Amino acid sequence: MLTASEEIDTLLGALQRGAMGYVLKGVGSRGLAKAIRTILKGSRYVSPAMSAKVVDVSLDKEPSKNSLTPREREVMDLVGEGLSNKHIGLRLHLQEKTVKHHMTQILTKLGVSNRTEAALRWRGRG
Repeated sequence: MLTASEEIDTLLGALQRGAMGYVLKGVGSRGLAKAIRTILKGSRYVSPAMSAKVVDVSLDKEPSKNSLTPREREVMDLVGEGLSNKHIGLRLHLQEKTVKHHMTQILTKLGVSNRTEAALRWRGRG
């Protein structure tokens, strides 16, 4: 499965339905080739970032700033500067819809309900 979803429930659902691999969009050609070779050998392949999330959840770890992807960290740095989704998109050369998707992921990972709480947690005060 090649997907943009970084949700653990999506990963687990895909594997339960028979997916042998779970690769996040944006993977380079080498990474995709590695995933395909692994699957062709009969093993499962899960993107390293998703594997780490599964381990964190199974160890019942609290989500943290460290669980954010590098792009999500960039987005949060700009949220901390007070930029809107539109202006973050312009700065990072992303569509506003993509920034909204990142914000949804960030809120979930940080366990907060809005961008103000996320900014406070990101700066270590939340």
